[in-house]
Amino acid sequence: MKRFIILIVLLLSLLAGCGRSARMPNGNKKTDNESTSNQTITEATDTAENQRAELLKAKDFFLFEENVFMDFKGTGNEFAEYKTYVDYVKDDIVQIRSINPGTVSVFVYQYKDGSIVRLFSRGETYYLYDYTSMEENEEIIIKEPIKIGTTWSVGESTTRSITAIDKEVSTPSGKYKALEITTESPNSIIKDYYVKDIGKVKSEFVSKEDKSFTVISELQSIEKNASFVQDIKFYYPDFINDRIISSVKTIHFRTNQDIKKVFEDGLKEPLQGQDLKGTLTPNVKILDIRLDDMKGIVAIDFSSELVKEMNAGTSYELMILDCIANTFGDYFQKDKVIITLEGKPYSSGHILMREGEYITVSKEKVK
Repeated sequence: MKRFIILIVLLLSLLAGCGRSARMPNGNKKTDNESTSNQTITEATDTAENQRAELLKAKDFFLFEENVFMDFKGTGNEFAEYKTYVDYVKDDIVQIRSINPGTVSVFVYQYKDGSIVRLFSRGETYYLYDYTSMEENEEIIIKEPIKIGTTWSVGESTTRSITAIDKEVSTPSGKYKALEITTESPNSIIKDYYVKDIGKVKSEFVSKEDKSFTVISELQSIEKNASFVQDIKFYYPDFINDRIISSVKTIHFRTNQDIKKVFEDGLKEPLQGQDLKGTLTPNVKILDIRLDDMKGIVAIDFSSELVKEMNAGTSYELMILDCIANTFGDYFQKDKVIITLEGKPYSSGHILMREGEYITVSKEKVK
């Protein structure tokens, strides 16, 4: 019976098709002409769009601007919402900080060889540090020519391609015509939308295994001339009471700001309300700050005034060094701190350190 019903449906479909042909002998011909005409118009439009878009550069769709803060709304996952800030911009290189409810990450991008390339990424990075000279696991994000069909590989089983040039996209921040980049892997499809002179405005992740599982991040606001606000804990020696005092200061960072000067000023400033002098004397300079993430080391190179102006006995000097170690170790998430003087191992009348010798961050005397 079921097969009979299916057969009847198929016959009715065929008869309906024949009936239309019999009644309108020129109908299909007209439709074919219209279809061909529409196809020609579509192809011509795509060609015109591609020709116009090919004049654009990949860099036009990425953010290389100082002091820009962007806020993205997220749906489908608790970590889909995030905020970004531009840490550093150097010619065609930019370092962007991404903050979501679970972590803070930094990404370094460069425009080179006609592509936006991600040079470096690092998670759990709650401090400000210039990683723009780092390169590892390069990945092309946007590739020229800017035209539909431009395709490239991302790893062994993932492809990325330009799938639209003037895609209309709606976000909480407004409506845009965007460059659509589609990344397809065995398990998912990701569509990223970039707008000229703004950067990314939307991302959409769809699982191939469960198409109902979609994660979307959409731009909801842009703030220009913004600061990245962060608290830094500074440590001060209270030698009379044989203790170390900590004080949190709120810093408003700007893109490309020299963090050495921030620490220099913070450690020189007297601790208000405690009648304590700064940890550093007025003429001390911080010459360099370097991280070794693999070994968990932060190395700070000071000018010789650190020792020349210290005027302290052994116990007080050790307390000052502990304050320096705690300040930098805390901020840069490292438990080992190397202190050098103008590129050479630390040396004073009381303390002599070997090459590579470090101070371990300790809170034993912190009150």
